[in-house]
Amino acid sequence: MATKALNLKVKTEKVIKALEKALSDLHKKMEAHKKAEEAHKKALNEWRKKVITAIGEGKGKVEGDFLSHTWRDEQPKVSITFHLPANLAQPQEPEPEYNKWGANHDIEELENAIALLKMTDEEYVSAATYKGVARFIR
Repeated sequence: MATKALNLKVKTEKVIKALEKALSDLHKKMEAHKKAEEAHKKALNEWRKKVITAIGEGKGKVEGDFLSHTWRDEQPKVSITFHLPANLAQPQEPEPEYNKWGANHDIEELENAIALLKMTDEEYVSAATYKGVARFIR
């Protein structure tokens, strides 16, 4: 059974608005993640202080140690592994709500698509054009 090709046309203004919204949402997600990372960094510094205090008070159990000294080091380096109490859990790193590694590429692609669509005199966008930007529109 043969299928008929779908001839889809969408108003250019609607596509532009949807892409601008997608771009805005991506910027908001990136900003929120940046704030969450800053809060995590502060929480991690506080956690480190608590760990040092707990170790000083004898609350951590030594699991092992390692001493290294190379010809470049003026003083030897010591690594000590502690088993910490359960109440000293390390703060969890925030997970981004976007593709962190491809975000800059997506922003560039969205900005380019918006700029090109704003330059067109066409009232409707063809299915082929829409397909190229559809992944950003949800």
